Amino acid sequence: MFKVITASVRGSPFVGVYCLATDTYCLIPNHIESKVETEIQETLNVKTIRTTILESNLIGSLCCGNSTKLAVPVELEKKELSLLEKELPNVEILKLKGNFALGNLVALNDSKMILSEMLPEKIKNDIINFFGLDAKEMSIQGNPLMGSLIKLTNKGFLVGTLINKAEFAELKEFTGLNGMVGTCNYGDRFIGNDLIANSNGLAAGFITSGFELGRIDEALSGR
Repeated sequence: MFKVITASVRGSPFVGVYCLATDTYCLIPNHIESKVETEIQETLNVKTIRTTILESNLIGSLCCGNSTKLAVPVELEKKELSLLEKELPNVEILKLKGNFALGNLVALNDSKMILSEMLPEKIKNDIINFFGLDAKEMSIQGNPLMGSLIKLTNKGFLVGTLINKAEFAELKEFTGLNGMVGTCNYGDRFIGNDLIANSNGLAAGFITSGFELGRIDEALSGR
């Protein structure tokens, strides 16, 4: 059963900025409320790890990952890396050079990866080689923030309303998944900032409307 909740992180509806979810783990900020952590655990059915990235709570914006691998900034604090290695012994971690908000630039699941056109060639190749996924570089109506504009699960995808018909068809063909166009947090097109999801469920920002939530549910559950 695919579960759906709305949530906040200390009053913010930008759940995807603060958290990173996959089918095997979910990284959450240290300052998240215990009640919200429990709700996320039960909805996504994965282990949650409280942490920071570069001593920041903006985990979802600063790193990207899937069920088996995680890419983080090379400047990651030693204590942060030690915590991740301890809590995620079966997850391979790449420290990636370059001052990039990886979560805003890369969308991925366990088989596909969509990369921003603004990533330098070397960084792009490092990411592709590390994750070993079928990868595609693209933008949406000239906007390169693919991690913010697209949310992928292993069952489906949701993309913000900036996309045109040709780009949507391209995205659907590449991923091999059914998807939908939509918004989150009452009209926000940058849906990657607003929600987290995996194959078991999703947590969207608490100001997301019922209509939006229905579309998000349908898109990411693969129904």
